[in-house]
Amino acid sequence: MNLKFVKNFKESEEAATMLLYQEIGGNGINGAAFAEELYWLSKNVPLVNIRINSPGGSIFEGYSIYSAMREVKIPVDTYNDFIAASMGGIIAQQGRKRYAADNSLIMLHNPQGDGESVKDMEVLGLLKNSLIDAYSTRTGNDGTIISGLMDVETWVEARQVNGVSAMLEMGLADKLFSSSVKTIKNEAQIYNVAKLYSISNSILNNDKMDNEKIEQLTKQLSDLSEVVNGLKADKEAKELEITNLKAELLGKDSVLKEASDKLAVELIENAIKDGKVKAEVKDKLITDAKNSFDIVKNMLDSMPSSTASRFTNVINSGASASTVDAARASWTIRDYEEKDPKALGEIFKNDKDLYNEMFNKYYKK
Repeated sequence: MNLKFVKNFKESEEAATMLLYQEIGGNGINGAAFAEELYWLSKNVPLVNIRINSPGGSIFEGYSIYSAMREVKIPVDTYNDFIAASMGGIIAQQGRKRYAADNSLIMLHNPQGDGESVKDMEVLGLLKNSLIDAYSTRTGNDGTIISGLMDVETWVEARQVNGVSAMLEMGLADKLFSSSVKTIKNEAQIYNVAKLYSISNSILNNDKMDNEKIEQLTKQLSDLSEVVNGLKADKEAKELEITNLKAELLGKDSVLKEASDKLAVELIENAIKDGKVKAEVKDKLITDAKNSFDIVKNMLDSMPSSTASRFTNVINSGASASTVDAARASWTIRDYEEKDPKALGEIFKNDKDLYNEMFNKYYKK
């Protein structure tokens, strides 16, 4: 069998070593292929050691490996060589014996997905419960504690402080071993997991790495941290600037809205004075004008002159002065028939369109 994940395999050896040194899933480690090699090894060697340095990845790909580790009939031990993050940490917990480098890290966080629907959230909740069970069963910690650690994305160090290792105390490893990787300053403060595991892989796979190279890598990580902090500061400054601009625009929008509403009121009031619209529809037209000023204005501009204004043309053609009394602007044709038929006759004589308009408005309702 072509063994992709096994390091220097020899059937005569008492143990085989598998390397989980990439992202799980995607362009990294295929969970099914890794599991298949593990099943094959379980029939050819008495022990398999899985060495881990991974930023995690797909839960579904990772569970293929996790399940195979549980099902094979030989012991499988795990070694956290530097970072066992996310799903990498779950796989590390399935080892019969769990070894951790004295400067290694484990990272716990909630499962993540692109969906935001209620169903998506429900599925993520079920996946989280499964991960909590995997951690709590092996570490002995209460599920509520594990859930809280996952909620805030928790990094746990193996290194001993005053003789105490947090990783051992929390039951995330059984035993520490001395790492070939030199301690990198502030590694827990730099949250670029992919960068960390990539750098540590280059060290783990090159036993001849000299101190000068390690110092260069350390400086690169330090520079990266400074860049990240600078970007964070720039982002905060930009966000503040955007907030101030939004407040300023909001103020200007308020002033413009007030002026626009005032113009809308004036437009409708003038239209009523000109006799183009009735006072009863004033409120509705003002609301329409506030929402669509240009449309309402164009409509009013296209309307014919008021009755009173058109009476002026009638006068110029011989109508009496009493005909153009502004009060008569609201008269119907019936009012003229009853109160001033003579004026109605002048209108009929001199402005047939106006007469027809009055006639249709009253008699053809």
